[in-house]
Amino acid sequence: MNLAESSADKAKCQLIERLPYKSSPTDLSDWQNAANTLAFTYERILQQPSASFWSSVVYNKTIMESFDAVLEAIPRRFEFDEYRLIFCWDASAAMAASRLYNSTLALFLCVAVHNKKSDPTLLPKQYLEFVRDRDVMNSRRLASAISFFSKNGQIMVEIVKKRALVDPSFSHDVRRICGELEKMFPSLERDMTDLVDKFHFQEGVAKVKAAQSIDEWFCTALALCQEGNTLMDVLSQAGLVKDAIKTVSGLPALVEGVGKLFTTEIVMDVAMTLSDYPLRRLLRLRTQVQQSAVDLYHAVLIRTQKDQKVATIMSILELERFIYLLNEKQNLMELVEGCQKEQKDYIERALEAICESQRAEVVKELDKCGLLTGLGDVTLLDDAGRQAMEEMSQIFSNLSAQYIHLCLRHFGYDATKAIDALLARDSSLPLALRRVEAADLTSKSNAPPTLPAFSFENEELLMSTILRPEQSASQPKPATSQGPKEPEGRNVFRGLISLAPVVPPPTAKTEPAEKPVSDVMKKLREALESLKLRASGIENAFEPQFGLNGERLVPMPTAKKYAGIKKLKISETDKIAIRPSYEKYRYETAADDDVYDDEYDDGYEQREFKVEPLNAQSTSEESGEEDSEETDSAPAPSQQGKPTRGGRGGGVTTYYRRGGGAGTQKTGTGDSSTATTTNETSRSGYTGGRQRQMKERHKNAFKQRGADRKMRGAY
Repeated sequence: MNLAESSADKAKCQLIERLPYKSSPTDLSDWQNAANTLAFTYERILQQPSASFWSSVVYNKTIMESFDAVLEAIPRRFEFDEYRLIFCWDASAAMAASRLYNSTLALFLCVAVHNKKSDPTLLPKQYLEFVRDRDVMNSRRLASAISFFSKNGQIMVEIVKKRALVDPSFSHDVRRICGELEKMFPSLERDMTDLVDKFHFQEGVAKVKAAQSIDEWFCTALALCQEGNTLMDVLSQAGLVKDAIKTVSGLPALVEGVGKLFTTEIVMDVAMTLSDYPLRRLLRLRTQVQQSAVDLYHAVLIRTQKDQKVATIMSILELERFIYLLNEKQNLMELVEGCQKEQKDYIERALEAICESQRAEVVKELDKCGLLTGLGDVTLLDDAGRQAMEEMSQIFSNLSAQYIHLCLRHFGYDATKAIDALLARDSSLPLALRRVEAADLTSKSNAPPTLPAFSFENEELLMSTILRPEQSASQPKPATSQGPKEPEGRNVFRGLISLAPVVPPPTAKTEPAEKPVSDVMKKLREALESLKLRASGIENAFEPQFGLNGERLVPMPTAKKYAGIKKLKISETDKIAIRPSYEKYRYETAADDDVYDDEYDDGYEQREFKVEPLNAQSTSEESGEEDSEETDSAPAPSQQGKPTRGGRGGGVTTYYRRGGGAGTQKTGTGDSSTATTTNETSRSGYTGGRQRQMKERHKNAFKQRGADRKMRGAY
């Protein structure tokens, strides 16, 4: 591939600047325009052919210079205030920042990765010349980009591995970067001491500048620890770091110095010196610096060998605060498992002494805030507070009343939240509460508090609670009549906790809403109001109706419908397709459609009885038949004295029932003479009560058959 300066893109890329956390809306709008312009420029350069693209990044120096500026301008997620300014206030600014981030990532991947398939004209020797000799992607710029794009951790590991295969001197550059990182931590410690001394002895404008420098120092230390953690993780996975514990050897002293120099009183003085009084921000930054430093040291420590772990831990046991924080990250006795018994016992005794010392410091800090006054005194609580205290005391009988009161005060006297946090033992229980669980929380002095009672929320740096850019873009907040109101910044401070009594926020309502006695009364009132509206003729057909127990009332259809008709919508094509599968199971045919099957009809057919005269003369054939019938129907001797039904004789009485049907005749014995009759009753279709009984017995089966026929679409 031959590069030519004439084929390079002549566009001058703007150097975008980093916005302070308290920037104005005008500055944010200007930053948004610059981000969109730079993203468009990157996208246009990426669409060029390979020769023009490499000519542009080699000869146009402003492209990679603007790349370095973007790595500093877009805030990372751990930079809470700056990240919230860009990604949470304005949806358009968040979209511009996301577009610039994606364009920068695409540019980085095109420069940092040599793809032979997509660019066969670029030889490996030429690629190495471009990225290393011409400083398109030198080792320092690559390390910064790896830290910036930490979300794509596995991709960064593969990029480092490929760079190590292409560039033989890359391992030497990695050692040089680790050496520079090792020197930065002691340098930060020296700068911290100088800034605190300067802040104490300066006055006026110089004191304000010193306070601003302390704020910037916190941001620099936090970024260095976070980026160092990402970089060491990627390099360790790529197998390019041999003695990583030496690189982070200055972190324990840095954490110890932050705890001793930046006390709560000093942080309050620094916040009061600045115009916007950023006390919450400074306290959070102090905690973030300590946590990120401990995380970096722990990530390197767990990768070292067992003997080196024990020696490293024993060498820093005099730094109590750092050891205490490291032990909270992971129990150090687990890390030294398998070492010599003397070493293990020595470390265990040292840990017990350190935990007791740090617990006493936390109790002293709480006493300065006045948070130990009245702990455990149930006479100062209302009925709900007493009930919560009794409930938690019964569950946690091993905890003191003062500690239970302290937990309840933090969770707003909500016993359920406090119990869940104590049982879970996770991030929902603040670090300070975990420290003083076994401490004596009795107030030692009656002096007034010297520090304010901090009322921060317990969020423990859960950055997932921050609104995503797409969420804020899809859910814009409506502007009120008083103008756009800035939402209050969410606190992610972990060290101090909300232990002050909960004060309800003031409400702007002049007329407090009347509360119902109970939920049942509330529902009854709503039902009564709806009845009044209906009685007055006002009825909203679209308003949902609810019953007494909260169930939704739905009007029933007037016609008789089988439930499955509405639930199963089957097309005619599907019916024809599946008909052979169920045709053999049908128990009704088309001939059954004419069968009388009305279970609600109680009527009977009207029929007439034809009765012959008694004295009618019958033929010889009929007489013979009558004689044979009379002989067959003659009763047995034992039954002659009993009345019989359907015989012939004197005193014949004919009864007509409702609906005709058949006549019944009774034969009586009035005297010794017996009257002979030739009466013959015609046979009828009436079956009496038996047919009716069978029909009533199978009525439900008939109903189900009718419903099944409707389901199949018979009618």
